Amino acid sequence: MFTMRFDMRAPVNGAPTTELYGAALDMAAWGESRGCVSALLCEHHTASDGYLPSPMLLASAMAARTSSLPI
Repeated sequence: MFTMRFDMRAPVNGAPTTELYGAALDMAAWGESRGCVSALLCEHHTASDGYLPSPMLLASAMAARTSSLPI
């Protein structure tokens, strides 16, 4: 039993944002297939490191990739 938490921070010297979001969707599908009890999405506006400003968009994309994972 485990929970996954996503804040989507993307420091300048890290992976590109598009890769991070794709990986988060893959991780949600992977977690669901292995008994993850929920995915938590944190929110913060106007952060310079890309901290997730709009969690509903990511939540809807995760919901499209999963069938029963609470987000």
